[in-house]
Amino acid sequence: AGALSIDGNDNNQDTLEINNSGATTQQSGLLTDNQLTGFGMGGTISFERFENVNLLTGSNIDTLTINITGVVNELTVDTANGNDIVNVIANGGTGNLTLNTGSSADQIDVQSTNSLGDISINSGSGADQIDFINTGISNTVNINAGARAKRNAVGVNQEQVRIGNG
Repeated sequence: AGALSIDGNDNNQDTLEINNSGATTQQSGLLTDNQLTGFGMGGTISFERFENVNLLTGSNIDTLTINITGVVNELTVDTANGNDIVNVIANGGTGNLTLNTGSSADQIDVQSTNSLGDISINSGSGADQIDFINTGISNTVNINAGARAKRNAVGVNQEQVRIGNG
């Protein structure tokens, strides 16, 4: 296995979809603004100049770390079912993040520093634990979770946070 490099060019409408939804074994990986590693791949997927990136993970327990600085305009991650663990480190930038997890009990930790993009967390109906720690966000945070979810938002202007039952 080797590395795969993809260039989206500069037409301002490029979308990269990385689909690992067929995986049924427990996996882990790291997603950055320009690279995906792990998830059973023998190498890496490197990408540049994509305005939109979509990642779909498998149906078992997945552990995903997302370390972004906002180079991508729209980042959408769908972890499907399984008791997933998602750690998000958003440091600056203007890109938007949408995180969709399935109906199992997921652990979602978000640390946002000086991010100007919107963050949406849609965690399904499981007994999820969602922790959101912020220092310096200026846009909207949407946390949609089931009635059994535990949600903690720290350092966020409450006018910017919309918490609902998903």
